[in-house]
Amino acid sequence: YCDIEAMSYSAELDPEMEQTWNWSEVCASQPEILRYIEHMTDKHQLRDNIHFKQRATKCEFSEDDNQWTVTTDNGDQFTSRILILGTGALSATNKPHLPGLERFKGDVYYSSIWPQHPLDFSNKRVALIGTGSTGVQCIPKIAEMAQHLTVYQRTPQYVVPLRNHKLEAEVAQKIKDNYATVRECNKESGSGLDIEQNEKKFDEMSHDEFERELWARWQKGGFRILGICGDFVSNADADLRVANFIRDRIRERVKDTKVADRLCPSVHQLYACKRPLMDTNYFETYNRDNVELVSVSTDCGPGGRYPDKEPGTPITRVTSSGIRTSDGLERACDVLIFATGFDALSGSFLRLDIRGREGVTLQESWKDGPQTYLGLQTVGFPNMFSIVGPQSPSVLSNMWPAIEQQVHWIGDLLVNMREKQHMTVEPTENAQRDWVKFNDEYAPDTTFKSPACFCWYHGSNIEGKRRNFLPSLMGLGEYTKKCNEVVVQNYDGFSFQKIKHAINK
Repeated sequence: YCDIEAMSYSAELDPEMEQTWNWSEVCASQPEILRYIEHMTDKHQLRDNIHFKQRATKCEFSEDDNQWTVTTDNGDQFTSRILILGTGALSATNKPHLPGLERFKGDVYYSSIWPQHPLDFSNKRVALIGTGSTGVQCIPKIAEMAQHLTVYQRTPQYVVPLRNHKLEAEVAQKIKDNYATVRECNKESGSGLDIEQNEKKFDEMSHDEFERELWARWQKGGFRILGICGDFVSNADADLRVANFIRDRIRERVKDTKVADRLCPSVHQLYACKRPLMDTNYFETYNRDNVELVSVSTDCGPGGRYPDKEPGTPITRVTSSGIRTSDGLERACDVLIFATGFDALSGSFLRLDIRGREGVTLQESWKDGPQTYLGLQTVGFPNMFSIVGPQSPSVLSNMWPAIEQQVHWIGDLLVNMREKQHMTVEPTENAQRDWVKFNDEYAPDTTFKSPACFCWYHGSNIEGKRRNFLPSLMGLGEYTKKCNEVVVQNYDGFSFQKIKHAINK
């Protein structure tokens, strides 16, 4: 399930489809979202413009004719003056290296590249590594099917109920009747969705008022806890109150006290610095007789990042028939699932061989972390644009309006270039340097930028990846205003090169 409500996690481009498409649940499942996208694709006759079953491997800019050449894994080449990288903020699969994995005789799956055909885990012993957003959703479903499920957990997670349910027709119609207003409010907000933001700051709320607000938001579910007070992501005391509250709920939901302790995040773990996780019966799953939880963290125990937590038993190797941990135990499995997420934001760009002016690679340009202006372009890579990439709100917002905002902005820029007979556009060095600095220094007091925050927003889940806070903390509404200001100031911060003859397309 997508944990953003479907009426908001959908496209604005087709007003007719907004009114005729009926979502079955408040938060839609993957199959329903796929049907929605396929219907939109067919309605707007987009399939002829898409090359399926090919993967771009190289993108190279030629200064002789100001053209990009894209090469695919089957040897096809495509040339264009404009290169737009819609490669996805969460699409580069994280495949951890485990010794012996190549010798495992069972089936191996990655949650991020899941097979399109249904999988049957009945009578199977399943091992699942990872308890992030996908793991939290997969574990209850797999436990219902599998003979036995062993979950290997590195870091305990704060998880709140999704509270998904059937979308009542009258509720949907009320939104449809006011869709334009709903969309506009979402775009003006920081997150791109309605989290019922309370403007009162934490210190302006009494203890009992905060507690009532917390319980009300817990009962409603979803992202609403993030809106509990106006300064939540920058107030450590508010974060602590919510973290303690969630730990109490975990202990209520899990019967075995030792398992509950293992599932409870450390008192040194911040709540609001990570991507919030939503569940349906995640913690209750550990009450099942066919489910075992194994802590494999190297950060727990005396001298570790989380000294209040029980030391884990890290995975030492995969054998032909199971997984062995540092305590010498080997747990047999027939299926191994990696729910280990992505090399987020920058990963999908850096895994491509992208070469700009003078053959400089994007890897070289970004060796100290992403270098962009507005998260849209990089110096030395003319006419190359990125969608929901690093240093834009991206994963900190509802992706649909975030994508649409950037697509419209880029489209308007290309129209402007055609009208003014510009051949190329790229940022100035000063504009890029200032934008990188601005994002590095923006909102330093938030939990996101705390030294105690370790998550994929920083690249902490990828071994050897330089620690950078990758998305922009501006929020979608403020970021949109900034992009519009740049346009009003005649695309301030961008450098254009004129062409010698007219281009009509």
